[in-house]
Amino acid sequence: MKQLFLLLVVVCFVSNAGYAQLMKLRLLDAGKRTPVEGAFITVDGKTIGISDSNGLFKANSLLIHPASKILLHHIEYKDTVLLLTDADTNTIEVLWGQNSEAELEEVVFSATSRSNQAIETSPLKIEVLGKEEVSEEASVKPGNVASLLSDVSGVQVQLSNPSSGNSNVRMQGLGGRYSQILRDGMPLFEGFAGGLGILSIPPLDLKQIDIIKGSASTLYGGGAIAGLINLISKVPTDKQELDVLGNISSLEEKNANVYAARRYKKMGYTFFAGVNSQPAKDVNKDGLSDVSKGGNVIVHPKLFIYPTSSSIISVGYTGIADNRIGGDMLRISDAGDSVHAYYEKNQSTRHSFTCQYDNFVKNNRLSVKGTYSIFNRTITTNNYQKVARQSNYYNEISYNV
Repeated sequence: MKQLFLLLVVVCFVSNAGYAQLMKLRLLDAGKRTPVEGAFITVDGKTIGISDSNGLFKANSLLIHPASKILLHHIEYKDTVLLLTDADTNTIEVLWGQNSEAELEEVVFSATSRSNQAIETSPLKIEVLGKEEVSEEASVKPGNVASLLSDVSGVQVQLSNPSSGNSNVRMQGLGGRYSQILRDGMPLFEGFAGGLGILSIPPLDLKQIDIIKGSASTLYGGGAIAGLINLISKVPTDKQELDVLGNISSLEEKNANVYAARRYKKMGYTFFAGVNSQPAKDVNKDGLSDVSKGGNVIVHPKLFIYPTSSSIISVGYTGIADNRIGGDMLRISDAGDSVHAYYEKNQSTRHSFTCQYDNFVKNNRLSVKGTYSIFNRTITTNNYQKVARQSNYYNEISYNV
């Protein structure tokens, strides 16, 4: 009797195994005929799997009985319902149409790190000022990002010379020479050029600002002992962007900035131009300027080339001409004499050229960067004149896996 029972169990198992065949779904984009990855397959209200990188999903036919209601769900496609009348052992191809009713905004996260590491697992404290904060600063203080950085705890923009308007970024209580300033991960404001750099960076063409508080000298050298600030530029999108901004402050500072950007199929561009002027101001009425008289012109065009869907080439130029004069208010207004003779005049020009290549393959990234900068500065006072020229270059090749 026991042997007969075991025989019936084996027959039932073999019979069910014969029906437990493999069913395959292949999900394809209806327009491009490309695989749809990451689609959720739900049967009778229960999710049983996700499509792979080839758009394939495999399931035991016992999980999907005849007349099952199969729901296909993907964030970029319309929900689709399949009704099967019987178990099918062949691969069922589903041509899927994209959801035209809702358009998703492209969101890209950047973290200031030379390793392929998530920001939440980084041992460094990274603070990110996003698009909202930068856009707000562009309308409040469009001339430079000094005011925005001053609002961050642990970061202080210190005016080191009222006559020239020279400022330093102090982090964690250390001097300005220990804070590194980067533009898109590249040091464009090195050495002698660093002091006036923070006053020549407008926020209108910035997407976000990454701030590392604390020593990052292992990755970025001795200039980042106190920390570093990485200014991330905007990139073009499929929609035409055009921003025109004019501003007059209570100190009679005048700003006029223009930003335009657009991405086409194989090429794209961003363009920024700005003009700023500031009259000298003696706030405490001691006869010496507390705010120097000055103005600058900034031009920052950038060209993007997309050879393939996974690679980007960008070439950019930044040109800045800056003139500042401070000292005795009578001397600044050309009414000085032997008593009112003190003044300090700064004339500077900066030319920076950047080139970058990025290639993204799955989770791997190849990045090649190169910069070359020329900075000229002439300092003239009533006692002496100093003429200086600085040039620097920077190259980097990295491959993250």
